[in-house]
Amino acid sequence: MKLLSAISFLLAFPTFTTAEPIDLGTASSFAVIAATTITNTETGLSVLTGDVGLSPGTSITGFPPGLYTGTLQIANGVALQAQADALTAYNVAAGLSGTDLSGQDLGGQSLAPDDEFDEFDDCHDFDNFDDFDKFHEFNHFDN
Repeated sequence: MKLLSAISFLLAFPTFTTAEPIDLGTASSFAVIAATTITNTETGLSVLTGDVGLSPGTSITGFPPGLYTGTLQIANGVALQAQADALTAYNVAAGLSGTDLSGQDLGGQSLAPDDEFDEFDDCHDFDNFDDFDKFHEFNHFDN
C-alpha cells in the first residue's frame, strides 16, 4: 500500500522537459556571420562581442567606428564553415516542434530568459508581465 501511495503521489505532479541546446558548431564564437555585406549604421559606438565573419562577400563598412571583440574573418574557410554550421543549427531549430501557447493567459508571470515561447497562433498582450525586463534575452542557442 505504501508503494502504491508513493507512485500515486509521484504521478500527481506533471513532468517537465526542457529543450536541449542547439549546437552552433564554429558559429558559436561569431557575433555576426553573413554572406554578402556587413554594414554598421550606428552613429554612436557599437560593440560586437565575438567574431565577425563574411564570405564570399568582402564588403564590411562601419568598423570603425564600430568595434568587435573577436577576430575578423573575411572570405576564408573559417567564415564559410561558420556559415555552414549556422545553417545546420537553423535547420535543426526549424525542424523542432513547439508547444502552442495560443489562448493562454501569460499575464502576472515573472519570466526568465530561458523560458520558452514556442509558438503563438494569434496576437497576445504582454502588458501584464511582472518582470518584462527578464524577457529581453531571445538567445536560446548554446555552444
